[in-house]
Amino acid sequence: MKEVNSNVRKIFFFIEALFVTIIFFLMIFSNIYKNCDNCSSRYAAKEVETIEPKKVEITENEKIYIFDRDEIIKKGNMISFFTNRLEVDAYVDGEHIYCCHKVNSRYGNTTGNMWNRIVIERNIKNDVYVYIKPEDRINVNKDVSFSIGDESKTIKSFLAKYFVELIFSIVVIIIGLYMCANCVFASVELEQSDGAIYCGIVLVLLGIWAVNESHIVTMFYQNSIARYFISYVEIMLIPYPLLLFFSKYYNRRNEIVHTFVGIGYVVNIVFALLFQVTGILQLHQSVVVTHFFYVVVVIDLLYTGILNIQQNIRHKRENIRQIVEIVFLFLSIVSILFIYYFISLDSYMIAISMIIIVSATIWGKLANNRSKMLDERHRLEYYYNLAEKDVLTGLKNRNSFERWMKERQRKINVTIITYDLNDLKKTNDSYGHQEGDKYIIEAAKIIDAVFNEIGVSYRIGGDEFCTIITNKLEIPISKYVNSIKHLQDKYNQTEPSRVMNIAIGYAIYDKKIDNTLEDTRDRADAMMYENKQKIKSFLNTDDDDFDVKDDNDTNEDYKKE
Repeated sequence: MKEVNSNVRKIFFFIEALFVTIIFFLMIFSNIYKNCDNCSSRYAAKEVETIEPKKVEITENEKIYIFDRDEIIKKGNMISFFTNRLEVDAYVDGEHIYCCHKVNSRYGNTTGNMWNRIVIERNIKNDVYVYIKPEDRINVNKDVSFSIGDESKTIKSFLAKYFVELIFSIVVIIIGLYMCANCVFASVELEQSDGAIYCGIVLVLLGIWAVNESHIVTMFYQNSIARYFISYVEIMLIPYPLLLFFSKYYNRRNEIVHTFVGIGYVVNIVFALLFQVTGILQLHQSVVVTHFFYVVVVIDLLYTGILNIQQNIRHKRENIRQIVEIVFLFLSIVSILFIYYFISLDSYMIAISMIIIVSATIWGKLANNRSKMLDERHRLEYYYNLAEKDVLTGLKNRNSFERWMKERQRKINVTIITYDLNDLKKTNDSYGHQEGDKYIIEAAKIIDAVFNEIGVSYRIGGDEFCTIITNKLEIPISKYVNSIKHLQDKYNQTEPSRVMNIAIGYAIYDKKIDNTLEDTRDRADAMMYENKQKIKSFLNTDDDDFDVKDDNDTNEDYKKE
């Protein structure tokens, strides 16, 4: 089972990585060729560079950037720049050549964030005017950085610059998916969860958010409302799974914090979406509540970290790794919040890098813990088998049999079959214990072959065996007994050094005459010893009286059934 699960995990991870890689490169190259085809061959390729406006005019509601005509003709045919919740209009020679306006939708009434690409013809006669108007509650003086260059060069330069950012974001998703899948298999093996599923969920959500916010997706996927809605929903879904993971990972649960965050988490999602759909509040306006829950989770993380560090100091355990781990977790969460409010989008790369480092550390620690738990489980299984199984035959042993007899409550339809190997002692004395062991093993194989699908067989003594069947039989037990005799005769035809003779008795629990299952077993033993004497009496004959016929069944219990 362990080997199968390991192979499935490897196959799952390989397919996952291959799929993501193919999709990614198809997206990249399809956009390269698409945009290259749109480029005019009459333009000489120019390198991408930053362009400063010739003049900037600020009014009460908007900012006007004026770009010099001659500089544009000299440096390239496309001006590109990133905006976040800013409306854009571009004019040249009195003609409206580009716009980016708010879209009124139940999923968002905003421009969202996007890369603007203004393609300019070479034959323009006047300067280019770019009007930027902020949405409500956005600072009109917010700086915008402009780049200019040949269209094809700009796109290639853009892809080269932000390729790693997108790859890192996809890596976060892959790590999350792998941790989820790995946790499922580990839970099956260990029959318990170590909380990695919550970490995996957080990483998948965070990775989707990072991909959605990445510059390449922002540049080429122009549906800003869809990206806007997905991003804010992903952000709202993260806090509570993150708290659950910290609780499992550090083995500490603060019920007050969990109750507060859990209830607030659900209420926040429901009302934020309700306000968005009804137009009362946009998601970016209510996201401050979500960020508050992040702050609560971070404070709980720090408190948990301090308690764990103090505990490690008391027990003189290593602290460095845990300190580094907590610091990175703290910084990665805080940096995302800080970047959202104070810094440009480019800086998300730092936060994503820290998340990957922390994820790899956590992944390694969880894998190490699981390995130890699996080793411990295998040791327990080994000792359990020593206590419950017969080493020679592989059947369950007398300890297991007696425990079952003691713990069994339901007795109706229980059938007990007992066996004794004739002349085992003579075999040991005449042929040696090796032949005696072979006699025992072959007899056990025959018994198990007949009853392994309907019952459990035990070796309860040197030459004694027992089978217990707990379900009502569809056919007479004598049929199974005759199957044992048939297999025994087949074995004896191979001319073994010692002929096999198995004495058999059986009884079905009868509440009228059996107080306990021990009484049922005593009746089976009585029948077995009678059969044993019969075998000894006819050992050198071909008498078939050992066969048990349906119409002459010696066990009255079956007839009563």
